[in-house]
Amino acid sequence: MRDTMSRTSTATPGALLHRSGLVVRGDAVSESDHLPVRSGPVTVRLSKALGSPGPMPDVVGVAVRFPPATVLVGADSGGWDLMMSGPEHRIAGLPVMRPAFRWNAVPLTAHGRFQYRGRTWRVFGELLTPPTGSGLDLEDLSRGLARAPGVVALTAGLDGQPRVPLGTIEFGGEPVAEQFAGFDPMSVPDDVRPVRGWWDDLRHAAYRGRNG
Repeated sequence: MRDTMSRTSTATPGALLHRSGLVVRGDAVSESDHLPVRSGPVTVRLSKALGSPGPMPDVVGVAVRFPPATVLVGADSGGWDLMMSGPEHRIAGLPVMRPAFRWNAVPLTAHGRFQYRGRTWRVFGELLTPPTGSGLDLEDLSRGLARAPGVVALTAGLDGQPRVPLGTIEFGGEPVAEQFAGFDPMSVPDDVRPVRGWWDDLRHAAYRGRNG
């Protein structure tokens, strides 16, 4: 486990969602080649979508930055900012976000789907964290990660088929005050193509601070 961490209360300038969060360094361990992710160091940002105060419930956001030189198939193919949030429930095929009441055991869904080698994948995750105080408080999460690491377990699925494991990401340790560039949901390597619907376009606009 790496011991270099960073923490920030800023997001992409102008963003409407996930304005404050906790940024930490971690390590990814790849378990398959279904998507171009290799083992290596990553950066993880955990946040509350609406920025509800203190321990109040909110939608959980988890962003993972895979740097091109260490974890993707080609060092010149570009990095990948994998943006996920949850819990998500689908009604008539449309995603409906629900509030989480604690940081641990939060199911996550990536923003949009990804086409790679002729197949279109949807990526999922599960956020597992060490014990924290009651509720969804970023300060409690920071203290918990200083004591023990957290884990994001990643899986991927094709329509109508069982999910397959992608890998795990372990993160945690003492955070340090350090600015970190805003995550971009459209930052993908050259050999991966985002597949977005109108809902994904709307969510992308909210992250970038635009209307519609």
